[in-house]
Amino acid sequence: MARNSRFVPWLEVLAERALPDATASAGALFIIGDDNPNTVVILDDGAGNVQVTLDGKAYPVFTGITSITIQTFGGSDTVDYWLTGDLVGRETVVADLGAKVDCFTAHVSDRTVAADSRLIIQAFGDGGGDKLALEAQNVSGGPNSFFEVDLVGGKAKDVLTSNYTPGVVDLTASVAINLQQRDTKL
Repeated sequence: MARNSRFVPWLEVLAERALPDATASAGALFIIGDDNPNTVVILDDGAGNVQVTLDGKAYPVFTGITSITIQTFGGSDTVDYWLTGDLVGRETVVADLGAKVDCFTAHVSDRTVAADSRLIIQAFGDGGGDKLALEAQNVSGGPNSFFEVDLVGGKAKDVLTSNYTPGVVDLTASVAINLQQRDTKL
């Protein structure tokens, strides 16, 4: 008895292979890592011009930026955000560090959040042993300005630190520094 061998093609789904990259669209800057250890340095002049170095690759200056989103996924990642000039306008920085032991530091010392301006910085750890820090000595706030930092640790023993001292802060300015460790029982 002869066997009927018929070829039946099939497709194999491959794992996604995204490379680390930084792109901008309509004032939003996206910095995306991968499952390897990523090193991200962000230099923000406070007027919408942002320089990014990702894993040693320097990108051209992004202009007109009002929000920065960092997502580094797996790997032991290091993210340093530097405000290199006084903030004029509105800007939001959100870093999702993913799994593994990660480090995030926001450097905003000796800067001013100008009148009617708003700066929000949020960093989220997820793996164990993350280090999330704010370095903000002598930060001034103009009339009706808003400066908020939220550092949220993951479900492990993370280290959350804030080194904040005010500069000249107008009576109508708002400052909020929040450090939160998520409950390990979630």
